Amino acid sequence: MFEKKVAFIGDSIMKGVIYENERFQISKNSFVKRFAESTNFKIENYAQFGMTSGKLLKKLDSYIERKPDLVFFQVGGNDCNYRWDLISGDPFGEHSPVVPREDYAMNLAAVYRKFQDAGVGVIALNLPPLFAERFFAHISQGLSERNILKWLGAKSVIYSHHETYSSILEDVSTSFGIDVIDIRSEFLLRGRYHELICEDGMHPSEAAQSIIYRGIINYLIGKTVWNVKQSNKSALAS
Repeated sequence: MFEKKVAFIGDSIMKGVIYENERFQISKNSFVKRFAESTNFKIENYAQFGMTSGKLLKKLDSYIERKPDLVFFQVGGNDCNYRWDLISGDPFGEHSPVVPREDYAMNLAAVYRKFQDAGVGVIALNLPPLFAERFFAHISQGLSERNILKWLGAKSVIYSHHETYSSILEDVSTSFGIDVIDIRSEFLLRGRYHELICEDGMHPSEAAQSIIYRGIINYLIGKTVWNVKQSNKSALAS
């Protein structure tokens, strides 16, 4: 019997990493694990800690060679990050993100072209929101909080900067006809979304894994219902 192969590709969020008790670890009940347990698909998780869109482009051919039928994809959280140590040492200098926005958009486009040329189906997930206060405390450990804040202007800038990368992911995905599962809104609509973010202000918590899981499952159920309706319409019209 043919078994559909589903791959998860991206960074530590797609790996199911959480940050608790001042250390990173893979969630014992990650959304990927739950997805594997609730479906008949063969699941392969190629996500890696620290992955950026640029690094992914260099590894992508090796993932495509494994011939996944469908890929759930997300990258961007590391792209938009900064060298906070350099900012701490030079708060009046010019500092760019690890991957600037223009390069991030071009890298995403190159990734999607490779997938489409190989005939691989892709579904993107946008970025879950950062919690700026907690993230600032995390990245400034051992550095000058005053200097970093002087360069930022306000802690809230961290949130809006990260949000622009999520928007770029959505826009580029849409331009390639790729569906985007809006997990970001699933977090924000809960109001006290910071309760779903780990101590580092960035990774979805253990409790948030179920939100991402349900977002993926609800998307697939919705697509199935849509396809059935479209098939019924075609049958009636013939």
